[in-house]
Amino acid sequence: MTKQCEEKLIADVAETKALLQQFMDEIKPTLATRQEVGESERKLSEHIDNHKEYRGLAPLWAAIILDAALTLGCAVWRK
Repeated sequence: MTKQCEEKLIADVAETKALLQQFMDEIKPTLATRQEVGESERKLSEHIDNHKEYRGLAPLWAAIILDAALTLGCAVWRK
C-alpha cells in the first residue's frame, strides 16, 4: 500500500468516525427505546381491537332508531 493510499484510508476512517460520533450525539438520543416501541405497539393494538369490537354498533343503533320511528309512524298512521 502506498503512502498516499494509506493517508486516504486514514482520512476516510476519521471522517466515518466523525459522522458516527455526530449521529450518536445528535440523533440517537431522539430514537425510541425498545420499551417505548413496545408500549406504542400495545396501545395501537388495543386501539384497533376496540374499533373491531364496536364497529357494528353504529349500524345497530341506526337500525333500532329506524325501527322505533317506523313503529311509531305506523301506530300513528293506523289511528
